[in-house]
Amino acid sequence: MIVIEHKVDEATVRQVRRRLAEITEDTKTAFARALNVSAAHIAAEATKITPIDTGRLRNSQVVKFATPDDLTAEIGYGGPTVGYAEPVHERLDLRHTPPTQAKFLSEPFEAEVATWPDGLVERFQRFWGE
Repeated sequence: MIVIEHKVDEATVRQVRRRLAEITEDTKTAFARALNVSAAHIAAEATKITPIDTGRLRNSQVVKFATPDDLTAEIGYGGPTVGYAEPVHERLDLRHTPPTQAKFLSEPFEAEVATWPDGLVERFQRFWGE
């Protein structure tokens, strides 16, 4: 019987663990940045087509960007002073002056995610290793 044995010392194990933690953190950071580029793009496109009367609806847009610890980006409209955001978004029977329209948030969102996973992967790769 032939046996080859190699024991890895504890310092090497610690170094590998440290590097894996760095890679994991770099991955999360790159993915958060890729999500945030997508969120910013969706928000910008939504602003262009959000109905405007007083400007309060457009100004109520809120974007919560992803972080490495919370890989969720959120875009929303409304709030306590703009309670009409949902009906303006959902009701297709309301008239809007072009280019504004109903579904002003969901249409840019659907257009963006239609490019996924390739578009998101490309953005991720752009930020990976920076």
